[in-house]
Formats: sequence, C-alpha cells, structure tokens
Amino acid sequence: MLPQCLVQVRPWGISKPACSLVLLNCITDDTDGESEHVVAQWSKFDAYSAFSRLNAIKIYNTTIVSWDNSAALTQTDHPSLMTLFLVRVNFPDEELPAGLHSPDFPQSLEDIEICITNLRSLPDDIDLKWSQFASIYIEASQLHEVPASLVRLAPFDLSLSLNPIAILPPQLFEQESVAYLSFGGTLITQLPENVTKLSSSLGNLNLSYNNLTFL
Repeated sequence: MLPQCLVQVRPWGISKPACSLVLLNCITDDTDGESEHVVAQWSKFDAYSAFSRLNAIKIYNTTIVSWDNSAALTQTDHPSLMTLFLVRVNFPDEELPAGLHSPDFPQSLEDIEICITNLRSLPDDIDLKWSQFASIYIEASQLHEVPASLVRLAPFDLSLSLNPIAILPPQLFEQESVAYLSFGGTLITQLPENVTKLSSSLGNLNLSYNNLTFL
C-alpha cells in the first residue's frame, strides 16, 4: 500500500485493499512540489487522469505554477468528481488556470470552494463550463467586481464574501436558478435599485459586515 494513503478500505470481492484518501504533503514528503518530484513519489499508481472514481480534491497552502489542459479536470476522466476545495492557494497570473475550466468540465462537480486566494478574475466563458446547479464559494480573494460570466451562470448557491466588490449587478437577484447569495464583508454600500423582478427562488441573502446606507 502506498505510504501516501491515509485511509484504506477493503471492497467486497477484491483481494487487495484499496485507498480512499491519498495525501501529497510537500513538507512530510520532503519535496518542493516540482512535477518530477511528484511523479517520483506517486509513480506506483495510475496517472492522475485515470482516477475515474475520484470524488474530491482538496488543495491547501499551495502555489500553483501551472495547471494546463494535459491535467485538466474533465467529465471524461473524472465523472464522479463532486467537490473541489482550493484554500490558501496562489494562482498563476491571479487567474484560474486552464485545467480548472476545460470545455469538458465535470458536470457532477457541484461544490467549488475557492478561499483565501489571489484570484482576481474568471474566464469570460465560465458559464459555458461550470455547472449551474453548483454551490460556488469564492471568498477572501481579490475579485473587484462580480464577473459577468458568473452572473450569467447564476449558480444555485453563490458566495463572494470578503472580496473587494463595491457594486452588485441587478441580474443576480433576478435569476430563478439562484437560492442563496452571500456578499458579507465586501465594499458594497447599497443594493441595486433597478431589480425588475426579484427571483422567487432566492431564499437567503447574506449582507453582514457591510456599510450599507441604502436598501
């Protein structure tokens, strides 16, 4: 069994144990995270793109130098992927790398949480790639405005709390797919005045820790 395997399971009908949690820790593994070092550590099992039953990915306290299409998250290779956590992560050029918005992005991925990062923008076509039924939390990052592509996506749950956002687009409050919005701890001072029809599906709105002067 791999030394990086933290949780072993023994599925019925299989003689060898399987691994349900694999950890790459650059500190305990004594590596700087360069690709050749990762390959040397993890060469005893199938390549990343062959993890067809991969359910969740959690990346913590990491600087991503490159994540290109050769290692992209895709529906083809990761049809069971449901959760993506990126916490205390630095992205290259303060943008989402190509591997996180492939044209074949997993539609089962319905929990995307990006927190405490240097992310400043999203791709213009993210609404054509990420699932509308997802819960998307991009918090404590560097978004200065709500990306237009995210407005068009109108995910089921959306939190942009703790970003330096000053203006909220009215279209977000009109989408019938949205159930929860959170803009706590931002720079907004008022809600949009020109909301033509408030969404009937919007059941929860978080505006805590803002200096609101007009509702």
